[in-house]
Amino acid sequence: MVRLLSRSDSVHGSNISALEDSFFQTMLALTDSQLRVVWNAVDRVPVEKRGVFLERVVARLRLHRGFTDVDLDDAVQAALTGLVQSAA
Repeated sequence: MVRLLSRSDSVHGSNISALEDSFFQTMLALTDSQLRVVWNAVDRVPVEKRGVFLERVVARLRLHRGFTDVDLDDAVQAALTGLVQSAA
């Protein structure tokens, strides 16, 4: 699992600033296998839509307090479906 900085961690000897804190709140921790799922899916998305795809996946995962592999798969599929429908 990837370890992300928490609010109590220090950066360069000082506590994380409010801006950095806000940034870290938008990050997700993924296992290696979960990251592979996302990378495999994003390869199927046109380059210009990859940011939208990732934003949709993150937004969907934020609905869960803690998410499982099934939640991630559902979020990826929903994001892909939404992009396919919006292109039609």
